[in-house]
Amino acid sequence: MKVTPKERFALVINNKEADRPIVDLQTVDEIRKGLKYHFQIDSDDKLLILFHVDVRSVPPDYIGSPLKKFPDGSVESVFGYRSKEIITSFGKSFQQVYHPLAEVNTIDDFRKKYSFPPYEYYDFEGIKEKANKYSNYVLDAGWMSIWYLYFYLRGMEQSLIDMLLNKEFFHYVMRSISEYWKGYMKRVLESAEGSIDYVMTYEDFGTTEGLLVSLDNIRNDILIYYKDFAQFVYNYGAKFAFHSCGSIYPVIPDLINLGVSILDPIQVSAKGMEIKFLKERYGDKLTFRGGIDTTKLLPRGSREEVKAKVKNTVDVLWKNGGYIFCSSNAINADTPIENVLSMYEVVLGDKFWKK
Repeated sequence: MKVTPKERFALVINNKEADRPIVDLQTVDEIRKGLKYHFQIDSDDKLLILFHVDVRSVPPDYIGSPLKKFPDGSVESVFGYRSKEIITSFGKSFQQVYHPLAEVNTIDDFRKKYSFPPYEYYDFEGIKEKANKYSNYVLDAGWMSIWYLYFYLRGMEQSLIDMLLNKEFFHYVMRSISEYWKGYMKRVLESAEGSIDYVMTYEDFGTTEGLLVSLDNIRNDILIYYKDFAQFVYNYGAKFAFHSCGSIYPVIPDLINLGVSILDPIQVSAKGMEIKFLKERYGDKLTFRGGIDTTKLLPRGSREEVKAKVKNTVDVLWKNGGYIFCSSNAINADTPIENVLSMYEVVLGDKFWKK
């Protein structure tokens, strides 16, 4: 009997045997467009179907006031920070050029000068329609972040200074961000009526060599705002997923204690993030998402090297279930289309697009 993606997820997340890992696909725009051109298809949805992707993201559509554009080419976000598109050899990305809290240094000023976007700016009612459309798929709730949103609002350098020297202000704003996201996610999860499979938060604690800040800071200044988030999500029947690039192995026990079920993206090029070690140590407690290197293997490896390395990754991380097959970050624009296909052939079979 054919297994639906949602049924497959229920097995995988509980380390039970399934026909294959959950499959996901994340790329920069250039690769996505290149794949659609290669296969002569005209929509992202058709591309996801072609690649047998099990996951669909169903965040609410933005229906608020039009977001402002500025002469320097930057665009204002719903949270008030501004980003400018930059083009590199890796593809299109966005750089923050304005932080609305850059000159706001006190709690009183924060209360007077900043407000979060009203929940009315989001079409929460439309989530149910999306969830019904993709009812057989694994559904994620879209983007959220607490510490990284603080970065975007305040600026990275000032954010790190605040954590050390302006703690009262730092914690007030972090708490405010956390409460905003709880209200947002409450509306998302209630609108989806129990059909959301996981909620992922995006933070980056690591560099390739170690932690960006001390483990004590991560525990006492950041993770405390996720303390009851996993239980909050579980109350709606969803799992809690955590994204952090870099060398974050010292933090993993803390994430497990928080109630994290899915760890993303397993940046294998970072120190201490060897998949065999992670699977042996934490495989009975976590589902891993990612693990396919986007810095060297996919852009510069031969098709044979890609297949061999990806097969090894799948053999290790898929043992006893608990694996979502995906690249360790968005596949960059310098990656040959042939290598993307080679990666997915390992799990889906040779020339899977013809089946």
